Amino acid sequence: AETGLVLLGPLGEEALREAIEGPAREAALLLEPGMVDVLLQDVRDDPGALPLLSHALRETWERREGRTLTVEGYRASGGIRGAVARSAEGVYDDLLGDDRAKLRGLMLRLLTLSPDGEPLRSAVPRGAIPEDAAHEHLVERLVQARLVTADADVLDLAHETLARAWPRLRGWLDDDIEGQRTLRHLSAAAESWHAMGRPDAELYRGDRL
Repeated sequence: AETGLVLLGPLGEEALREAIEGPAREAALLLEPGMVDVLLQDVRDDPGALPLLSHALRETWERREGRTLTVEGYRASGGIRGAVARSAEGVYDDLLGDDRAKLRGLMLRLLTLSPDGEPLRSAVPRGAIPEDAAHEHLVERLVQARLVTADADVLDLAHETLARAWPRLRGWLDDDIEGQRTLRHLSAAAESWHAMGRPDAELYRGDRL
């Protein structure tokens, strides 16, 4: 299943510079002098630099002056992590009580904690998400905010560093450590049961359930 898999390390400074300047040239946009250096300083040594840059630049583009992306517009977006956090918090603020609870549940499904407590992306099959209108609207809202990617089969976080960038999500994770352990255990058990051909004898019953 991993034939042809290539693991890419973090981009170096020159590659990141080109990742900023190249699309701007293609779109006939101008970058205020010094802006690229500000961006590079803010993402230096961050393994999640590229997706965070993409999000921050989109937010900066929405605050552009004519065809020019400015440092002021970038700062107004909240910067590298602030842009992602502002987008996520904006989605949360637009929701009411029940929908906020659904958002919390969905975001926790899309993340898991490593043994050392670091948040990791955890893609979720679309079939594992309730098919009611409220969840469909929530997924659409998250995709529009460029926080989640979705296709016909899978939902995934757009930014693995979202939990570090968005304090509310980090708090949800910290509050749900036991739930995360239970979810990992049940996910592994479900995969094993499916691989065995879904035998009734292996279903949880009694104290095990």
